[in-house]
Amino acid sequence: MNYKQLLLKSLTWRTVNALSVVVLNITVARTFGAAGSGKINYLVTLFSMLLLLVSVNLESSLTYFLVSKKICFQKLVTLLLVWVAFVTIVFSFVLPLLSGLTPLLPEFGLGLWPVFFLTGMLLFSYYTALFYGRQNFAYPNLIAFACNLATIAYLFARNANSSGAAFLKFWFVVALVQGVSSLVAFHLSAQEAFALRWPTVVQFRSIAKYSGYAFVASLLFFILYRADYWLIVRLDRSDETLKRLGNYIQVSKISHSLLLFSSMVGSAVFTGTADRDAKPDAGVLGTLLRLICYFGIVVFLVVLVFGRLLFSEVYGASFKYMYPAFLLVFPGCVALMTVSITSNFLSGMNQLQHNVKGVLMGVVVIVVLDVLLIPSYGIYAAAAVSSTGYIVYALFLLYQFSKLYTGSWRSILNYRHDIQFIRQRFLK
Repeated sequence: MNYKQLLLKSLTWRTVNALSVVVLNITVARTFGAAGSGKINYLVTLFSMLLLLVSVNLESSLTYFLVSKKICFQKLVTLLLVWVAFVTIVFSFVLPLLSGLTPLLPEFGLGLWPVFFLTGMLLFSYYTALFYGRQNFAYPNLIAFACNLATIAYLFARNANSSGAAFLKFWFVVALVQGVSSLVAFHLSAQEAFALRWPTVVQFRSIAKYSGYAFVASLLFFILYRADYWLIVRLDRSDETLKRLGNYIQVSKISHSLLLFSSMVGSAVFTGTADRDAKPDAGVLGTLLRLICYFGIVVFLVVLVFGRLLFSEVYGASFKYMYPAFLLVFPGCVALMTVSITSNFLSGMNQLQHNVKGVLMGVVVIVVLDVLLIPSYGIYAAAAVSSTGYIVYALFLLYQFSKLYTGSWRSILNYRHDIQFIRQRFLK
């Protein structure tokens, strides 16, 4: 399959899932309000952090070694199933010891329910990586879409008196169903029969090395993207900290929704770069980077004019802080969208060390400036500082990308080609 076909398939199927994610986020916000949704999303972020830690970013190796055909899928599947079983057993014993991480855990009384979330999302993440390694973007996104619809339906059908804890428990069960469904779908659609086969020592070391770099990069990226949540809770001196946090988290979720669209392209970039038969033509990725920038300019102007009214109508009156915070963070979000191209290209070239260096630079900028500015300026400082950190990270990766990409800077910055294209197609 050529590069353009990979991009089209990735965009088509992941758009279906991305739209359901946006609707789900809005539904949660309107159902529980700024403070209530802030608590729920804060806890989900905590469990997502735990998920990242226990996943050890094995999914990156699953895609890379499956696409590059260096390790057969039976060995990769055996490894992931053993690891998921191990994590599930260990976490069932460890979870009760984590109640001191935040006062919200005892308040919601979740018990062992988060184990469903961790097991389900581990399975879904790993099998999605295998699906993408097989260039199959349909099944995992359709499964996620169906699960998001079920969660949205629950929110509309729920009893008016049901709590956020009841919603989280339902969400965790849905996550388990999502993971198991992806397992079943992959093995039913696989052409080869599955058999338990353990990787050789050399293969295991290769997986550990690749996943290790990817894990460090993902962990740092999670801190880059989520550290401000905890810093706002700790450092914001306003009387409405939880409400402001709820506003800020929704701004972050909108940003993440935008990143979903660029990540759709990024997954195809990674697959095409790792696959020797689907190398990108010179100029294709440069064009994609410029299109992201054009998209960012258009969206920023639309939000600048209509954003205040749009946020209040869609999310409700308690989300009055979203508009200025979004304008401050959005330039950095556009920069992160370009990272979806550059980081996946570098990963496909087995150059993960650049991702680690770049995201570390962004983390240092964000943590230092947040500590200095959040006590005085609250979520607006967090938004501006995050935007700055994202831009630093993106520029570093763009520089590294330009040294390896065939088109180099001339292709990346060739806006005159776009102007000529518009004139030929639309201004005749």
